[in-house]
Amino acid sequence: MRSIGGVYCIIALSVLMIFSLSSLPASYLAVEPSQSAGNEGSTVAGTPHSPIYIDGDGNFSATASAEGWSGNGSSLNPYIIDRLDIDLGGAPGHGISISNTRVHVVIRDCNLTGASVDPGCGIYLYNVSNSELINNTCIDNYIGIRLDFSTSNSLYKNNCTGNNINIYLYSFSDSNTLSENTCTSDSNAGIVLYRSNSNSLVNNTCKDSTNIGIYIARSDSNTLSDNVFTSNTNYGIYINDDSDLNDILWNVFADSSTNGYDKGTGNVFEYNYWSDYTGTDANQDGLGDTPYTFTGNSDPHPLVDLPTPPTWTQSPVDRVLEFGSLIVCDLNATTHLPLTWSLNSSLFSIDDEGVVTSWFSLPIGVYRLEVVGTNMRDQNITGNFRVTIQDTSPPHWIVEPSDQVLQHGESLDYQLPAGDLSGIDHWTLNDTSHFTITATFYNQGGTARLVNATALEPGVYPLSITVFDRYDNSISAVFSITVLEATMTTTTGTEGLDPVLMFVLGTGVGGGAFIVIVLAVLRRRADE
Repeated sequence: MRSIGGVYCIIALSVLMIFSLSSLPASYLAVEPSQSAGNEGSTVAGTPHSPIYIDGDGNFSATASAEGWSGNGSSLNPYIIDRLDIDLGGAPGHGISISNTRVHVVIRDCNLTGASVDPGCGIYLYNVSNSELINNTCIDNYIGIRLDFSTSNSLYKNNCTGNNINIYLYSFSDSNTLSENTCTSDSNAGIVLYRSNSNSLVNNTCKDSTNIGIYIARSDSNTLSDNVFTSNTNYGIYINDDSDLNDILWNVFADSSTNGYDKGTGNVFEYNYWSDYTGTDANQDGLGDTPYTFTGNSDPHPLVDLPTPPTWTQSPVDRVLEFGSLIVCDLNATTHLPLTWSLNSSLFSIDDEGVVTSWFSLPIGVYRLEVVGTNMRDQNITGNFRVTIQDTSPPHWIVEPSDQVLQHGESLDYQLPAGDLSGIDHWTLNDTSHFTITATFYNQGGTARLVNATALEPGVYPLSITVFDRYDNSISAVFSITVLEATMTTTTGTEGLDPVLMFVLGTGVGGGAFIVIVLAVLRRRADE
């Protein structure tokens, strides 16, 4: 917000109290207050009360005491005026009128109507600071809420309907804050700033005016942001002469006969939505490629969509993923402007499309993430979710166990390797009388060495072996160890031969000599 210095002259009250709306365009002046408009907001039922008139801090204290209002007027304990129903019934005057005070006061949840005789107001503040007007309803008054010579006040969530002017800041009513007020169905203007500077208007709505959504005259350095001016018969915003250096940003001007009109100097319009903008957005950054031009000014960066805050298409949900997976979470948000994403963990990254990815396969555990998407107007969307990494997968056999066959007297030495991302924790075996296991462990697996614990007799030994990882997931295998009977030695036709003959045979004597020797030996044995 920009500010402008200056010296202000004090004008007689009689002059300030009379404002014939001569600053508004001539065709808009001869309009009477609407008597039929209804209240679109919620009305809090209150206590019927006569009009309230306070002048000065001392009178405020005395009135508060007589009325039984809580508070003492300090910043920490303001006077509270609340839940009153005040109806002037068309008589002259104001519903609540406070003048010349610096005490802190909150006026809230009051219903004010029937102050329809010019310049009657639902709430009127003259030369007042430190007041808060909250959630009041002003219907069918000449002016709903009016501030004269009043600075540093706050108007929040008030509903003004069917008044000639709904909210009016008049003559050196500077540095006030108007936020989330609703002004509808007025017969002249939703909000008027006249000779009032450095005010902040945020998130207000002015719609269905017979004439103008907001009228600014002889006012400088005000900031209008995130307001909605829509469906007004003549103008969404009308800036008259000598209204300079006002900032009008991120507002909606829609469906009025003329959305914008500026006769001032140095007023800045940026990033507003204009319902009659016909430009394009080739790069899809949410901003028009060409300015929106209107009488007296232009908006170089008009929005091509309504400037609604980003919302979740689907809120982030907790994720449960298996150990070893690469984490990918696609966040879904609806936004009219691109979002810049951030998150609270260096273990993850998030791209421009809102896709969250882990940098690597994460250890078992629970990871609490907060993601924030921010657009160029500092609107945020925040999501919180957890990513749980768990291990429910069993180990796997690197070599599938199979049946083994041993000779009688042969020892067993069988290796059973298994793998698991979490590592192997232990092994179990169904037969520990005959066999035993020793294990070797490594980062993502282990090997069991199966040996016989005793000498194995011939037979079949059915085995079941189970391997567990560190999270008690397991895999089993069933196989058998078969031990064969002892093998008998078979004859070859040479048994009974004496050692001499065996020697001869072993020497490899060939041909006839071999036969002669054999026959001689056999004959000699026969003679014996």
